[in-house]
Amino acid sequence: MQAAGDATLSVSANAVSVSAVANSTTSVNVTSNTLWTASSDQAWLSISPTSTNGNGALTLTALENLTITSRSAIVTVSAIGTASQTVTVSQAAGVAKLSVSTNTVSIVATANSTVSITVTSNTTWTTASNQAWLAVSPPSANGNGVMVLTVSENTTNVDRTATVTVSASGVASQLINITQTTVVAALSVSANTVSVAADDNSTETITVTSNTSWTAISNQTWLTVSSTSAIGNGALTFTASANPTIAVRTATVIVSASGVPSITVTVTQAAGTAILSVSANSVEIAATANSTANISITSNLSWIASSDQTWLTVSPASAIGNGTIKLTALANTTSIARQSTVTISATGVTSQIVVVTQMAGSPGTDVETVEKEVVSIYPNPSNRGFYISGFDGIATLYVFNLNGKMLICKQVLNAEFVPADYLPAGLYFLRMQTANGILVTKLIKD
Repeated sequence: MQAAGDATLSVSANAVSVSAVANSTTSVNVTSNTLWTASSDQAWLSISPTSTNGNGALTLTALENLTITSRSAIVTVSAIGTASQTVTVSQAAGVAKLSVSTNTVSIVATANSTVSITVTSNTTWTTASNQAWLAVSPPSANGNGVMVLTVSENTTNVDRTATVTVSASGVASQLINITQTTVVAALSVSANTVSVAADDNSTETITVTSNTSWTAISNQTWLTVSSTSAIGNGALTFTASANPTIAVRTATVIVSASGVPSITVTVTQAAGTAILSVSANSVEIAATANSTANISITSNLSWIASSDQTWLTVSPASAIGNGTIKLTALANTTSIARQSTVTISATGVTSQIVVVTQMAGSPGTDVETVEKEVVSIYPNPSNRGFYISGFDGIATLYVFNLNGKMLICKQVLNAEFVPADYLPAGLYFLRMQTANGILVTKLIKD
């Protein structure tokens, strides 16, 4: 029997190279007369087979080199009874890589809104924004990472854009286009119903809260708004002219902005005070037929007008609001003036009285239904006044000048003194009405 020979083990090369791409391979021949094993010290390099007996080929397979530097692994081939063999495997550097998870981003208008973007790279990269309102973090990093974009508030009513550039040496830069949306239009008012007083220049103010341009329009000329247009928050003041009616009235103010529903504010003005007045409380009308006089009525009510004498008519007899009444008299055929009372009345206000005096007709024969010898007027002529006697009860006394203008009207008792010193010297007509009739006579003032 021949004795066993010594164990032998050798490799065809102690250094080999593989490319950077995935699954790059190379082979090393192993010469041996015994059982041997093989192992790699790097996970990116696999070997096959890991053990065999006798001569064989050892295949080395590399994963992709994702870095931009070369790398190496040691393969050790071992057998019992002989020295181990090593093979150094060098893999070439990978190509510089740079990519981002998205190249377009939309961010809401709210302040400090953020978006994250994944950066895939095998090298050192930097970031830069071309707009001050957009911040990027981190400004630089190495290898894979996450980039955070943070915006300030977009207070405008239009979208805005920015560009973020991600750069690395030896590879094309990545551009990310960012659009920040416009702020959502907001519009509100502090009150949708407002009340103002009836007085002229009465005001009330509300607050408009908005982040955009807005307008305000009143649908009534009696109500004005302080601002017909504005931007952002502001005060809106309503100013009303006097309410001339006795009814409550309303106006509508529309507050509008683009991109948001309009808001209606109802403004109610209190009713005005009831008004009734006349341009004159006494007028004179000529004695001729169809003589007229006009009285202006100032009112915000429905009113009626009436005369207490059939010889005087009033037109119109009723109306609403301001107007003019026409007073028309029949002819005064007597030699003394006569009077009528016109009453203008309305609900809720004091009636207005207009005393209408129609001048006397042309003086003619005195009308006497009370005997002169029964009624005495003395002294006549007189310079200070006169007495009247010879009747029972109370009499009504009128004194007119030659133009028919009434100068004295009063009730007198029997034998009562009637002062007349203030009358100018001249001729007057005296008319006295008693329970027994009417006396018309002349009175002379010295």
